[in-house]
Amino acid sequence: MKRIDQRKQTKGRIKENEKRRIKENEKRRIKENEKRRIKENKKKNKRENQEKQKWRIRETKKELEELK
Repeated sequence: MKRIDQRKQTKGRIKENEKRRIKENEKRRIKENEKRRIKENKKKNKRENQEKQKWRIRETKKELEELK
């Protein structure tokens, strides 16, 4: 009787550990994806800002040319 109970307990523990491991992995994956997304957005914003600045410089050069 005790042996059967022990087997059930160990099986239960194994299942609980597996569930916990799956949850932890999912949380880790979500965090990693979030970090990656933030990093990509920063790069994208940087590129956009550089483009905007290039256009501003071009515009000011044109304005200076017109003033002369």
